[in-house]
Amino acid sequence: MPSFANDPKTKFFMPISHIYDPIQTSNNSTFERGLFAFLEAANSDGLGSQSYPNSIPISPSMMGIPWPSKFPGCRQCKHWETAERMTKELLHAIYQNHKQRPQDDGKLPIELQETSTDIRSLKEKELIATAVKSTVYMFPDASPVRAGMIAQSMLLIFLHDDVVEDSPVYAGSTITDAIMAPWIGTKDASVQHPLYSFLKAVIDEEPILGRNLLSGAFAWIKHTKGYQSIPPTVFDSLRNYLDYRSVDIGRELLLAQAAFACNVHLSEPGMKVFDHLIRLYSDHISLTNDLYSFDKEYGDHCRTGAVLINAVDVVRKVHQVSASIAKQLVRESILEMETEFSAEFKRLKLLGQLSDGQQRRRNEREAAEYARQQALSPEERRKEKIERDARGLKRHMTPQFATGFSGEIRLSHYPVFLLQEAPESRNGATCQLFCCTDRILPRDYRIAVSPGDRNVFGSPDYYHVHCFEELLDLTSPHFVSRFEPDITKYVPDRGAQCLLEECTRKWKSQIESANTEPDEWSIADGLWQQTRQASRRALQRDHALLGELVPLDFYQGVHAKDLRTESDSILDHPP
Repeated sequence: MPSFANDPKTKFFMPISHIYDPIQTSNNSTFERGLFAFLEAANSDGLGSQSYPNSIPISPSMMGIPWPSKFPGCRQCKHWETAERMTKELLHAIYQNHKQRPQDDGKLPIELQETSTDIRSLKEKELIATAVKSTVYMFPDASPVRAGMIAQSMLLIFLHDDVVEDSPVYAGSTITDAIMAPWIGTKDASVQHPLYSFLKAVIDEEPILGRNLLSGAFAWIKHTKGYQSIPPTVFDSLRNYLDYRSVDIGRELLLAQAAFACNVHLSEPGMKVFDHLIRLYSDHISLTNDLYSFDKEYGDHCRTGAVLINAVDVVRKVHQVSASIAKQLVRESILEMETEFSAEFKRLKLLGQLSDGQQRRRNEREAAEYARQQALSPEERRKEKIERDARGLKRHMTPQFATGFSGEIRLSHYPVFLLQEAPESRNGATCQLFCCTDRILPRDYRIAVSPGDRNVFGSPDYYHVHCFEELLDLTSPHFVSRFEPDITKYVPDRGAQCLLEECTRKWKSQIESANTEPDEWSIADGLWQQTRQASRRALQRDHALLGELVPLDFYQGVHAKDLRTESDSILDHPP
């Protein structure tokens, strides 16, 4: 396979300055000819390839660079100099604005606040090089302008990540948060950040794909607000870890950047065809990133006590092996994923999912769907997103059953809605309604869906009360029966209990007699009621025994502020 990177006269080639292999024994290529024949054919056209006019093929093995991969090589975006220039321009603009109004701006990484020119300069070079190189290799088919914009978005992501990694409490207060605040609606449009023009330029370049890119960035930034509440989790398998990592790696953002780079329009139904490929893509990126960053992250963990969340460490603990063996196991997992990726691609092609005719029809459907979405008002788009989230919640609510040893039917999955008082915390919790940007503040009432649907461990999903109402059909008895007051220290939250009793009386008067849900929903409700009544009888016995010891106000402590603010919507505006 020819590689024009071998020619020193090639002006498009971005020089390779560093080579690193975390497993020193992996000097030989594992490339298997024919496994990725479609990539080999694409790379054989040379520099003037009509299929990939914005990139050039790179063959690391021919250049003497370790290439432990089954892929035949990679591609490099020709427009790296444009991307580098645009990234430097954005960083310079951030500096200028920060000097003029530091009190209104967000946090920068500590190294960029240093008075030492050497420290600041080294950090600047690191940020720019990382933003540009990640763009050049991950999105090689981007045009000059779009390569620059993606590199700028990478810069904002890395600026935010550096601050939050050092101090999670600053999630929500970084320079990236300040720049994006007007776009996501957390600030009035009249007080837009001076660098809001960067966001506008992305949308002006391609309105639909540009908005998706910024939405992907916002989704990842929102995810980082939960870093400070991450428990010392022990992952019991690599699969569990990868399910968590798919969000942490920013899969939604990466897919949006890829679509923006390649000018590809795919709606949610269109993306479903590629679900397995996308999962492999996400896992491959996660494992590769973790393998090559483990030594640095482990060193930071040993030196500063920083939280270590890394696939190599997970494998090391699960299989009880040394770090060097764990690295090799992770490398083997990466190679297996590459083989599986090839098999899935061939399967889709045999089914006609990747044929020209099928792709053309899919593109026509996608174009029509995007045209329809573009014609919607912002409020209509918001309503569609809420309806989509509501359908997802309803799917999550579907009861599941299991058979006990004696043949009895029992509930194995029956999420309930706990009305509870948010505990004290430094920054509050994230509301899981996608379009909500407000934090759930301490001592406000919130809804906890338990078990949740947003992580692999089933931890509760938290919502503002008024946000949760937007997702629910409260005229359905199957929804109303799920509400429970929280129990703290084995004692019901009396305030939450009073609220729910009043709301339930109002809701029941409006519930339609027709039952539109499957029979198993009613069966599940009956089983849950039996379990709940048994638990309540046990609690009443305990309270009777402890009545002499527990002060009355311990049961009846209700914060009036909380009852009349966070919960006003369900009290005063029943369905």
